[in-house]
Amino acid sequence: TLRPLELTGSEAFLLTLALDALQRLADVPFAQSRDTLAAKVAGLLPSTQLQRAFGRVGRVHLQVPTRPQRALNLSRLIEHCDQWAEVTYSVEEGEATYLARVQKVYADAGLWYVDAVIDGKRRNLRADRVLKIQGAQAPEQPIEPKEYDDPSHPTVRVILTGRGLRALERDPHLGGEVKDRKAPALIEFRCPPDELDWYARYFGGMGPDAEILGPPDLLEIVVGKAKALLQKYEKT
Repeated sequence: TLRPLELTGSEAFLLTLALDALQRLADVPFAQSRDTLAAKVAGLLPSTQLQRAFGRVGRVHLQVPTRPQRALNLSRLIEHCDQWAEVTYSVEEGEATYLARVQKVYADAGLWYVDAVIDGKRRNLRADRVLKIQGAQAPEQPIEPKEYDDPSHPTVRVILTGRGLRALERDPHLGGEVKDRKAPALIEFRCPPDELDWYARYFGGMGPDAEILGPPDLLEIVVGKAKALLQKYEKT
């Protein structure tokens, strides 16, 4: 038998950095294992290497915003990935129950999210709003969702200034559209029709840094929101 390979200084730092990022999240899956893993790593590393790794983490860390929201069913969501489940979800009207195929669980800006297929559509759910989840039978004829860039989906076309491009670059989903673009830049992509309202708020919020060219349904939503905002402030 051979002794396990010892970690290099850089490897110890990366492992400590990853554990530090997990500690900053309000919830992590299998939280008890996080604590025991951190204790085991501290016991395995030589004291000098451990001190050096912690010293570097004090100066270099992954920024994770502090969030009060607790995703109490996070571990169960992960256990149900690639499976059908009955999900009880908190909505504005109270609670809703969905038959969902859980596809992916991920963290973004300190919050946990769930990618799921519900009624043949891709839905993005907040994990902290999942009140209950339990296994369920798949529907007899499940409806497969269309790909995000399906040819039947409308094409969003928007011209961005330099500031608009920098804002888009920070978006976790569309940031790749900015690569090697110079202002003013035409950004084009397809999206499901039910996401046009979100893009109306997103690009509409950029003000003069975004000029939306289409599709017509998106323009109609943007104009409607602008008129409602104007009426609101005209009254005051």
